[in-house]
Amino acid sequence: MASINLKEIVKCYVKDVRVIKNINLKIDDGEFAVIVGPSGCGKSTLLRMVAGIEEVTEGNIFIDNENVTTLAPKDRNISMVFQNYALYPQMTVHENISFGLKMRRDKKSIIDKKVKWAAEKLELTDLLGRRPKELSGGQKQRVALGRAIVREPKVFLFDEPLSNLDAKLRVQMRSEIKKLHEELRTTMIYVTHDQVEAMTLGSKIIVLNEGVIHQVDTPLNLYRSPADTFVGKFIGNPGINLITCDIDKNFEMIFETGEKLSFSSEQQFQIDLLKKYNNNKIILGIRPEFVSITKNKNGAFLEGRLKLIEPLGNETLYHSKIGDTEIISREHGGEVIDNGIGDKVQFSLDLNNACFFDFDSKKNLSL
Repeated sequence: MASINLKEIVKCYVKDVRVIKNINLKIDDGEFAVIVGPSGCGKSTLLRMVAGIEEVTEGNIFIDNENVTTLAPKDRNISMVFQNYALYPQMTVHENISFGLKMRRDKKSIIDKKVKWAAEKLELTDLLGRRPKELSGGQKQRVALGRAIVREPKVFLFDEPLSNLDAKLRVQMRSEIKKLHEELRTTMIYVTHDQVEAMTLGSKIIVLNEGVIHQVDTPLNLYRSPADTFVGKFIGNPGINLITCDIDKNFEMIFETGEKLSFSSEQQFQIDLLKKYNNNKIILGIRPEFVSITKNKNGAFLEGRLKLIEPLGNETLYHSKIGDTEIISREHGGEVIDNGIGDKVQFSLDLNNACFFDFDSKKNLSL
């Protein structure tokens, strides 16, 4: 096992055009770190630099305190699982799993023992004589995992390994990968654009966008306290509601429709936060589960028009417009309200669970 330390990492494909911008990142020994972000944000490029497949333009990469920036991939003692499996079609499952060990010139008895161990762990024992064309997508991905784990590397790297699988197989393979980490306790870095994968797999999540790290945190902290509006919208399904409003001298929030929300005496933390804020505009962030459709006008509420209803069985999502802003409410239980599309609805907001973001920088005021 090994720790990984990235120091001032920069990557340019075109001169002076940085796709990775001065990244500093520490991943501890045995940690499961997930790099998540939208397509084109640089997450796969970052992973490939750790693997040695991409050259580093500036900065240094340390694995177990050894500077590996200029080392060839074969000398870094890492294993990588790719999105497209990268299996040899002419080889059997046994031959694919054992290929790296043969290249390392391990003894046949050791190779057979390791292949048997990996096959039992990944439920591939009955498939060792088959070729990749005779396997399903999930079986191929397990073979790719088996080929990686038999090498007993210091670090496992996963580059969107489940994106080619259907929804049911992705859930199954997520649990397989998580079980592997719990058993092997090897340092793992997993790249994905799927925030559900990130939240369920990682003990540390790195949110990346346009080559810049926005937040490094636990899944729960990312969800509850996003560092900025990008993290809030990207993490969560659906993402956080963002509502721009004005702050008056009494620290009431005034929305574009003219409606006001006041804080109760129990919300002194929020009031103190706004007292330090020197802008009359602010962005209110609130998760859909803390927005409730109400049939009375008691308490803090906003009025909007219903635009879309999404019944999901165990819950229902309501999309409404308040002025020009869309707000989503998550109601548990699956019961659909009587209101039709276009009808007026009132929303009560649980301000105890709200976030406040700077209007200009989009940063969370409480962090």
